[in-house]
Amino acid sequence: MFDKLQFIAAFCQTLFLLFCSIFSLHLVCAVPLSEGLDEIPSQMGSLPGYAIFLISAAAILLLGYVVIGCVCCPNHNIKALSYQNGFTVSRLNENNSLQFENPSEFAIFPPHSTVIDLQPVGLGYPSFEDKVTFEPLPDILPRKLSGQSAACSSRPAHFRALLKNKVSLHDWFDDPNSNFPRDQLQYIRELGCGWFGRVVEGEASHITNTEEKTPVLVKILREEASPSEHLHFLHEVRPYRDLSHPNVVQLLGRCLESDPFLLIMEHSTSDLKTFLIQHENKESFIKNGMPLQMACNIAAGLKCLHENGFTHMDLAAHNCFVCKDFTVKVGDYGISFDQCREDYYCLGGIALPIRWCSPETLQCTEATIETKEITKEANVWAFGIILWEIFELGKLPYEELTNEEVLQKVLIEKTTQLSPPSCEFPVKKEL
Repeated sequence: MFDKLQFIAAFCQTLFLLFCSIFSLHLVCAVPLSEGLDEIPSQMGSLPGYAIFLISAAAILLLGYVVIGCVCCPNHNIKALSYQNGFTVSRLNENNSLQFENPSEFAIFPPHSTVIDLQPVGLGYPSFEDKVTFEPLPDILPRKLSGQSAACSSRPAHFRALLKNKVSLHDWFDDPNSNFPRDQLQYIRELGCGWFGRVVEGEASHITNTEEKTPVLVKILREEASPSEHLHFLHEVRPYRDLSHPNVVQLLGRCLESDPFLLIMEHSTSDLKTFLIQHENKESFIKNGMPLQMACNIAAGLKCLHENGFTHMDLAAHNCFVCKDFTVKVGDYGISFDQCREDYYCLGGIALPIRWCSPETLQCTEATIETKEITKEANVWAFGIILWEIFELGKLPYEELTNEEVLQKVLIEKTTQLSPPSCEFPVKKEL
């Protein structure tokens, strides 16, 4: 269509120029150029005046029709194509820059169940009898990450208190040969996320003298961690580095020669809370004496911490770990908030284990909650909550209360206590 219009326009222009030439030649032949010159004969002959007027008018009308057709016809066809196919057509503005007539409707994919006709209107393209139908796209939902984004941003309640104290990290770097070779670590799967980064399950070759390959858990610090986060990352595992006790999780090695910092922790089968919840036979569990055995293991590990000047910053069943022989060890891998979200009360970016806190560890006002230093006495309070968890097979303490009600009734008013365990066991009265 565009080629035809161009041909008509060119033909009309030629016709118009020819008419102008004839008209000019007639005028030249009709009027002498100057006095003294011979009269130039006209080879074309003279034309009547009315003929010249009609030819001129016809040429002007034809030229105007062609110009109007060239300007209007393409835009009309393009608009028809745009409306029929449901697409927005781009055009050039006055500055020759590309813009869309309706930018809000511009999309990569057509709407659901849209049928697109591949036969444009009036543009001279070949027609297609078949039509392409786009099936509705499936709903794409974001994968749930078990609250990892919140777990990675929420810090433990004792983080601020540590920054106020002067802590030295020189002993972590005094011996460069103490770093475990990274190439002897093999990662298997990711277990969870903490404020510091990730925790992965893996194997370490020749990290102990008894096994060629030892199952381990590796805490990986984020490479973009701040200096204060480096400080806290190392300081919170200091008890597990310095102590060697059968009921305390041990730090087996570290990789601090370059980023990211790695801390290689002793592996465990499960945390105590998960173990208790998954234990189906409550009666056999109690009759076999396992609750008392586990309670004694935790008490022994906690005693070791206290005798060496350490306190546990988040003592609860979710931070006690069960080994293959059912021995329980006290520790902290830093992912309990990721795995047990219901155990924490999030307040201003701080994850607070409010159901295990003793009243003296929190200073509460109508507008703020300030955490105090975790003392040995606070650990004893939390140990009592753990005993209740063991005999109730992992139930949530004060499960009938919301976090706000626990804060008000247990910690501020001090009018509510845990109800006695529902099960019967030999030393229930003593507890």
